[in-house]
Amino acid sequence: MNVIRIVKAGLIATGYEGLVVGGVCGCRIGELSPANCLTEQCEAAYCHLHSKSGEWVMHPSKEKLSDERIDEIIMECT
Repeated sequence: MNVIRIVKAGLIATGYEGLVVGGVCGCRIGELSPANCLTEQCEAAYCHLHSKSGEWVMHPSKEKLSDERIDEIIMECT
């Protein structure tokens, strides 16, 4: 078993939906570390969908994010 599979199993077991490095990147469980970028800076996170655009962001808080906050996070990462 490799590290990605171990991290994936841990995220699933604790109810998280992926990983995030605030202001930098985020990835969903289905495609963890797509750029082989897994580091100790990665935090467990939840996926939040924009109600109009369908874009998504990862965030450590499970509390629902507004579309405006999702837009801000997207801008921070670009």
